[in-house]
Amino acid sequence: RLSPDGRQVAFEGAYDGPSEIYLMPVAGGAPKRLTYEGGGVSIVGWLDDSHVLYTSTNLPGTIPYLLRSVDISTLTATDLPLADASTATLSGDGQTLFFTRFGLSMFSDNAVLYRGGRMAQLWRHDVGSDTEAVRLAADFGAPIRHPMWWDGRIYFVTDKTGSDNIWSMDATGGDIRQHTQSDR
Repeated sequence: RLSPDGRQVAFEGAYDGPSEIYLMPVAGGAPKRLTYEGGGVSIVGWLDDSHVLYTSTNLPGTIPYLLRSVDISTLTATDLPLADASTATLSGDGQTLFFTRFGLSMFSDNAVLYRGGRMAQLWRHDVGSDTEAVRLAADFGAPIRHPMWWDGRIYFVTDKTGSDNIWSMDATGGDIRQHTQSDR
């Protein structure tokens, strides 16, 4: 993932064993290892030019995924208070994190048209806040996966119409629109 200033790229690599998060300048050079978790990490993006956001499954207890950030200078990892998070995107101003909770992809399941208790849900969280996240579009009735912020909206993939398509909503979970019409 490219840093907000466009100068660095964070990526997953398996240079010394299990996959970890690495960083290197866009212009090239030796990669710098950012995580030391023994695998189970997946890059999500950047919180700002000095903090990489990633998920970790290499945790004690029963939480399958946890969002963490790592300071690229000090290598200090910090847990975000958002259990069961798998994918995320930041608003354009970097103040709001939109993330999915649950989702069958967390459990290596490929079910189509799944509407059960592990259905992927979209949540909103104020970065730096200790308050619980707010679920968006709770009555949408279909999984919301792979959120991406662009031009003031959250774009996502869902099989609401029977096949995966791209949809979007505003930052409050309203004004939901379908953008593609695939039937496969």
